[in-house]
Amino acid sequence: MKREFATTSAATLLFGALLVGATFVACGEDEEPPRGMEQIQKEEGAPVSFETIERRPFVKYLTFYASLAGVQESTVASSISEQVESVRFAVGDYVRKGQTVVRFPKDSPSMRYEQVKAAYELAEKNYERMKALLEAGETSQANFDAAQTQFVAAKDNFESVKQLLFVESPI
Repeated sequence: MKREFATTSAATLLFGALLVGATFVACGEDEEPPRGMEQIQKEEGAPVSFETIERRPFVKYLTFYASLAGVQESTVASSISEQVESVRFAVGDYVRKGQTVVRFPKDSPSMRYEQVKAAYELAEKNYERMKALLEAGETSQANFDAAQTQFVAAKDNFESVKQLLFVESPI
């Protein structure tokens, strides 16, 4: 056992001596001190770039974030909640007052377009008949007034349904 201890301490001594020797060798070298900017410019010259002076346009680009709006804007909504049949304009198109922008289907069960249209056409025919009969003296003023009232009511109903199904531009 004493022999193993002696071998271990000899190896430790040898390793320690190598470490101390390497330290002296590494620290013993003289390094060149770092060069300053003035010294580099004296040895290699000053870094300079040049450009020939000439006329050219001056361009400057500016970027701004903004919200743009039209001179006149309007929002229109329909009071019915049906599937849209068609949209006649795209974003940015010019739309005139009274042009139909959005169309809903005429066969919508909630609107009964065809029934209201038929009632309007029938009331208009009755009104025209009563007007001719009144002028000929064949009917009373009361009958004509009743036909006229039905015609006006049917016309208003038809116009209301048309406004709901065909959304027009207000401006």
